[in-house]
Amino acid sequence: MRIKEEIIGKEVVDSSGIVIGKVKDVEVDFETQIMESFIVEKVDSLLVLEGLEVKL
Repeated sequence: MRIKEEIIGKEVVDSSGIVIGKVKDVEVDFETQIMESFIVEKVDSLLVLEGLEVKL
């Protein structure tokens, strides 16, 4: 999926504008075309952001 390829590697920032990591992977429900979660790679660990409803 082209959109998924464009998102992987992008920086993720918090509400203060501080970079907290980069998108390592995206889970997409291909039937509904909704991104279900992002896996964010930090310097020292992984952060999984779930429950997102981002329409493609």
